[in-house]
Amino acid sequence: MKKAIKSFISILIISLLFAACTTQAPVQAELNPPLTDEELSKPVPDFLDEDQQLLFRRAKSVYSRLFSGSSGIAYGDVDGFGNEYENFKINGITYISNTTGRYRNYKDFEKLIKSIFVVEFWDVRNIESFRNKTYPMYTNCDGKLCYIDFMGSGGFSYNMNFYDEFELISKTDSEISFYAIGHYSWRHRIGEETIEQRDQRLKDEYEYTKKFLNTLVLTEEGWRFSEFADPVTDEGNYEGIYSPN
Repeated sequence: MKKAIKSFISILIISLLFAACTTQAPVQAELNPPLTDEELSKPVPDFLDEDQQLLFRRAKSVYSRLFSGSSGIAYGDVDGFGNEYENFKINGITYISNTTGRYRNYKDFEKLIKSIFVVEFWDVRNIESFRNKTYPMYTNCDGKLCYIDFMGSGGFSYNMNFYDEFELISKTDSEISFYAIGHYSWRHRIGEETIEQRDQRLKDEYEYTKKFLNTLVLTEEGWRFSEFADPVTDEGNYEGIYSPN
């Protein structure tokens, strides 16, 4: 009997050890929002610490999705906006509410925004002018995230062959101001250029740069952006500092 009990205990211990060896480590909580490999590979200001650099990547990712190319915010195909949506009329303006996407509920979207930007900055940046009136581009419609369907105006001259650079303006324990510097080129063919010559020129040189102000401030909730502008998104409608090459 004792021999049988010992054999059972031995088998139980071996089984537990095997389970411990084969059980996967807990999956870390997903970064919100998720960042692509490309977004994670791009340079960030070296005068920021790791947490601040991650916040900058998140800000750039969210900001570009909200204000460039097209309206709405979605990450990946599974999270993308489907064909199902609702229309809401607010003060004569049509807003769209998608039924899919991780930020379809306004409370989740608001939490995301407040984790990156100071509310006062967001309230100003989120305003769109139309027919001499102003409207929020993103708003709450009965608990759902609604947005005005619009097209951005950035990226027409941005030269993606040259990474953004960063210039520190000032840094204290509670505030960091710096410029994000974008590089721009004439993307159309010049004179008798062939397409191949144009592409090579874009790889070899750029015509001018523009500086865009960014400011981080330390709040009770942690670091947040009180000013943010992006060299791609804001190329066409931001009074950045122009410098010819």
